[in-house]
Formats: sequence, C-alpha cells, structure tokens
Amino acid sequence: MKYVTLRNAVLGLGAVLMLAGPANALTYTFTGSGGNLGTSATFMDGGVSVEVTAVKDFRGANPTTADIRQNSDGIGVARPPSGPSVGTDEALKFDWSPLTVVLLSAVIFEKDRPNTDKVADLDLWVDGVFNQNIVGPADGEFTVSGLNLSGTYFHFVGNTDQGNFRIKEIQVRLTRNPVPEPSSMLLLGTGLAGFGMWRWRKSQK
Repeated sequence: MKYVTLRNAVLGLGAVLMLAGPANALTYTFTGSGGNLGTSATFMDGGVSVEVTAVKDFRGANPTTADIRQNSDGIGVARPPSGPSVGTDEALKFDWSPLTVVLLSAVIFEKDRPNTDKVADLDLWVDGVFNQNIVGPADGEFTVSGLNLSGTYFHFVGNTDQGNFRIKEIQVRLTRNPVPEPSSMLLLGTGLAGFGMWRWRKSQK
C-alpha cells in the first residue's frame, strides 16, 4: 500500500511539473507606447525571452545597428521623423538563441506613405539564410500564417524605401523545453526531499 501511495505521489509530482512549465506555443505582442527602445529590446512570453535588434544596411558590406521604435501598431526601425518604419535593407532581428523555435505566424502592419502606392514588401531570413519574400497590402494589418520555419533567429528585411512596416505580433513553438523555472525546481526538490524522508523512516522500522 505504501508503494502504491509513493508511486501516485511521484506521478502527481511529475504532472504538476509539466503543468508548471511554459506553454509550448508562445505569442509575443510588440505593441505599446515605449517610443524609442534603443538598439535592442527583450520581450517575454511564458518565461521565454526573445531579443529584438534593429539593423540598417542588412545586406550591405557594413551593416550597422539602428534604434527600435514602438507604438500601437508594433515595432519598427526608427527613421525620424516618420517614426517606426523599415525601409530598404533595414531589418528587425528576432533571436531566441540558444533555443530553437518554430516560427508559426507573424502579424505585420503596413502604413503607406502619402502620395505613394507601395505595398508591404519584405524578405524573411532564417538563421542568416534567405527563406522567402512576403508581400502584403499597402495600408493596414495582415497576417502571415502557416510558416512552420525552424530556427534560432529570424530577420524581417525591408525591400522598399517607401515601406513603413511594423511587426505587431509573432507566434512560435518551442522545439525543446527551456531551463526549468526556479519555482519548478523548488517543487521538484521538495518532492525528492519527501521521498528521501519516506525511505529513511522505512529503513528505521
């Protein structure tokens, strides 16, 4: 009977640890009123962080860092005075290293400039390699879904100097679990300590 009780306790502990871990699917929302966020910014979901950096002249000989600007439509590369925008060869990098994730979808906002008829036109790079071109409407929000691209970091790169796109939301799926959170480790330690106490008491009988 004691064995059955102990087994149930161990199984219950495992179930609690699984529930305490971060969700497998993560959704990062980049909207806000932060203004200029500097050359890099970190966003969190489910205890897993992604570092975003801004790059100018991404495909050139000498890429340089740029500032990220945030507003209610998402984040983009700062290009004063127009605010959040991504022009030709300006990029946003989303880096989950050392984790590997599967990029599922992205919500992109395109704000067309006055007197232009440019559509959203950007390239998606995975781990430093070109993957695909993305084209969207000239003005408004659109979703790119069904990507299922595995990688550690991703670049969204602008292809037109009239473009003004912003990344509003990204959804990814983890391909392996991150390091357990401190609360999960404490729970595991408590369970192991209880198991050790039970074994000790049994040996004294």
